[in-house]
Amino acid sequence: MAWKRIVVSLMFLFGSGLGIAEEAPLQHLSVTAIDVNPGGQAAFEAFLSKYKAAVDKVGGDATWGVSTNALGPARSYTISAQMPGFAGLATPPDPFGVITEAFGEEEAQAAAASLQGAVAGTHGRAWRALPALSVPGDNTNPPVGFTVLFIDVAGGEFDDFMEYSGKIAEAARQVGDRNYVSFAGMAGAPSDILVTLPILSWEQLDTPPPPIPALLNQAFGEREGARIYEKGVGSIANIESTMLRTRPDLSRPPAN
Repeated sequence: MAWKRIVVSLMFLFGSGLGIAEEAPLQHLSVTAIDVNPGGQAAFEAFLSKYKAAVDKVGGDATWGVSTNALGPARSYTISAQMPGFAGLATPPDPFGVITEAFGEEEAQAAAASLQGAVAGTHGRAWRALPALSVPGDNTNPPVGFTVLFIDVAGGEFDDFMEYSGKIAEAARQVGDRNYVSFAGMAGAPSDILVTLPILSWEQLDTPPPPIPALLNQAFGEREGARIYEKGVGSIANIESTMLRTRPDLSRPPAN
């Protein structure tokens, strides 16, 4: 489905535990993914920069993160905003209204016209934070990218998957070799799971942590680790992965 292909290009995830202290609460996310037509990247990025400057000028409190595919030219942009609750969806942002307030109607109309032919389509979705299945870090520096896993839970296996994921989180906290944040899909698809692992530097990819079976063995012993893994993988229908590049130049993160 189109939304799955787009949404796994995900987001900066400001404030979701990857770039702030461990005790900060995880927040839900609203995600808007935008496909651009070939050659439309410059126009779309100029629009985002204009909107960011407008919010700064009017002293607005809107915050968001932007990311693109890590390899090759940008094909899609995903804009995310953290939410303490889903009531925030009742008041969507108004970029053209903010640009009008900051720079006047003429510049707002010019910004709107600049997007003509640049945007191919948009997709939106909300995600619910899963603190029990997350191991947020205490990183003070924002990540340069993310590895993102999109997991389809097998039919009738959601409880087993949650138990398996809980054991992985328990092992990760005990061993201390990885950080990640998990989310569940909203709007009728709670069995869709999103897991994001921060990349603090590209050199980090040269020394990845051990795979999940090894993590479970280290935390629980080989016999119990193997039992947990064998039961857990049976609850997963499919896993997709991708790698992202964060775009702090187009983002407006919350103040720490």
